[in-house]
Amino acid sequence: MATEPRHPALRLFVFLLAVYGATASGHFYISDSRVKLMVAESLVDRGTVALPTSEVQHVMGADHRPYSPWAPGTSLVMVGCVLAGRGLDGAAGLGPVSAHYLVTLLSDLTNAVFTAATAAILVLFARHLGYATATALSLGLLFGLATPAWPLSKTSLSEVPAACAVSLAFYLGARWASGALPVGWIVGAGLALGVGGLFVYPTLMLVPWLLGWVVLEATRAGRPGGQTARGVAGCLAALVLAQVPSLVYNHVRFGSWLSTGYSFGMDVHLARRAGLATAAVLACVLVVIAVSRRRIGASTAVREWAVALGVLLALMVVQFDVFEGFFRHLLSPCDGQLFYCPPLALVALGAWPFVRRWPLAGGVVASAVATYLYVASSGLTSTWSWGSRYVVPVLPLGLLLALPVLEPRWGGTLRRAACRAIVAFGFLVQVLGVSGSYHVYKDEAMQRSIARMKPGPSWAGHELRFVYDAELFSVKKQWEKVRTMETWTFPVGPVTDRVEIDRLRGRFPDFWWCYAALSGVPPGPIRSLMAVALAVVAVCGLVLARAVRGAPAEADR
Repeated sequence: MATEPRHPALRLFVFLLAVYGATASGHFYISDSRVKLMVAESLVDRGTVALPTSEVQHVMGADHRPYSPWAPGTSLVMVGCVLAGRGLDGAAGLGPVSAHYLVTLLSDLTNAVFTAATAAILVLFARHLGYATATALSLGLLFGLATPAWPLSKTSLSEVPAACAVSLAFYLGARWASGALPVGWIVGAGLALGVGGLFVYPTLMLVPWLLGWVVLEATRAGRPGGQTARGVAGCLAALVLAQVPSLVYNHVRFGSWLSTGYSFGMDVHLARRAGLATAAVLACVLVVIAVSRRRIGASTAVREWAVALGVLLALMVVQFDVFEGFFRHLLSPCDGQLFYCPPLALVALGAWPFVRRWPLAGGVVASAVATYLYVASSGLTSTWSWGSRYVVPVLPLGLLLALPVLEPRWGGTLRRAACRAIVAFGFLVQVLGVSGSYHVYKDEAMQRSIARMKPGPSWAGHELRFVYDAELFSVKKQWEKVRTMETWTFPVGPVTDRVEIDRLRGRFPDFWWCYAALSGVPPGPIRSLMAVALAVVAVCGLVLARAVRGAPAEADR
């Protein structure tokens, strides 16, 4: 008789980290990452968050000095990478060029750790919801290898750690509300969501949904009202505490605690949209619950979900820029998750079974994701990434709705075959995403397309056409590059003139530690590193596959 594997989430974390390490590039793809690292280096070297030069992307602060236009979370993480890289340089005497590459490599690998951790949290979340270990591991693998999370793990985009923080916050909140964790863990939920705001400010709009889930679930679990109130107060206090670095950062830059300058002044606009959408959806949820006058059941959750999404749709019709952004997030070949994240089809298939089994969780998750998507769609043009990175913070939450489809006994043979085909297709799309850099040709095509755009409040005045988006269709262009082996090269960095680029070109693909080659390491050690990385992936994969296939079909009781 098969037994439950021990520490399945940890096994998945190690496996995915090995995969991400074996496919890492070790270099930055976009200038945003370089600016974030410059902030970290400036903090270590000069004790200030001001940039040393204004020749990069920046916003001018109240003291007329240049500052990064992005939230401080990623830069704070990179401070540790700078210290670690320089410490290793001091111990090994690598030299300035190799030390620079080492710091860049460590900074580039941080998102790999966050992505693997998010997948592990999803495993724990699914187990908490009562699903079997095999189903929970399937969800973690789905997120880690068949969604844009894998290609984005090669970047230093702030949405990746924000997704980890949001997933952890909702998981801890759900565990505490159900009585599975002591009161201190609800403080951890608030702290996690507050930390998510250090990376991407709009994630703070999820606070009402987290607190609403906690209160309603705690009430259903029979927790005393006083204990629930203390838990909510502790959650909010921890969230505010986690935002202290951001408030100080804002005050230093702009002379105001609440003035962020995020995305070049879009923060006020996003805050208004977030407040409007959240208030409208929450009002609908409360009305539906009040009208039902009975215990929250599947039918109530369905009405709650349908009304909430209907309100968001009505708001989109009124605000055309939101509708355009919604189109780009989901349907556009340029960024739409329909093309870059095929497993979203499993979310549509599993949503109704999930709501029937977990009505409160299903309604809250769907409403929170839809509200966040509405706000993220406001004024969007493009995201310069493998799929729409702006919705990544809530992507793990949305994938929870696919859990029923991932159960071994779900549906008939044909349905299971279709689901496996969707997962396999999603995996192949992500393999294309990690096979090289897609930013160069996407950036060039985007600049050409933006030059043609004609703003206006009508369909004819907006570039809402598949013809326009096809010019930026990364999946298609990446496939063309893979077929001709053009993607198996690395970009030329600022100090690579000392390296024989032509000798190495084509021998080391972008996704296998090319920066180690650029820093002067001979080909022999590089091949050995590749072999070790692939061996770790193979061993961990076999262990994980055995865990998935050997776990009981029924969840623990």
